[in-house]
Amino acid sequence: MKRIALALTLVLALATTAHLHAQAVYGEFSASNLPGGPQGDYLYGGTVGAMLDITHFGKHVALSGEMQGRFLSKNGELFDSITFGPRFTFPFSRDHGFVPFASFQVGFGRYSDATVHGTTNDLYGGNAGVMKRVTKRLDVVVDYGYEPYGAFYGKYNIQSYSAGVVYFFHKR
Repeated sequence: MKRIALALTLVLALATTAHLHAQAVYGEFSASNLPGGPQGDYLYGGTVGAMLDITHFGKHVALSGEMQGRFLSKNGELFDSITFGPRFTFPFSRDHGFVPFASFQVGFGRYSDATVHGTTNDLYGGNAGVMKRVTKRLDVVVDYGYEPYGAFYGKYNIQSYSAGVVYFFHKR
């Protein structure tokens, strides 16, 4: 229940702070590779987030602020993270409906399993992917993320593969 409340708080935190024409929220299913994890290499779960448009550089680059939460688990092994940072969107191919993006994020992650008892540490990394417009308010998205986790001396260089939907509060 704590994880669901945290996810909803994350989405609402950005969704209530700016004009409605500049907001989007998203939800994705994620499979994340934690090489050498005690319960196997992959953890599964959800990724939620919110974006706020900041500015546009001409017609071909947009800068947004992004806040993201990832909540993963498998057989008692848990990894939860909260990150934030800039997101660059490249809408030059909007005529075809595909919009690539890249982001850089920093934050904190919490790892726990039956033997470690849990550790919280810094987290940084990046995401890259593509969105495809489905309706005036809805996109589908796929992305790849790479996040070195500060605990265990670089043992966990997390690679995440995600797919989901993005909902825009304004019609595009």
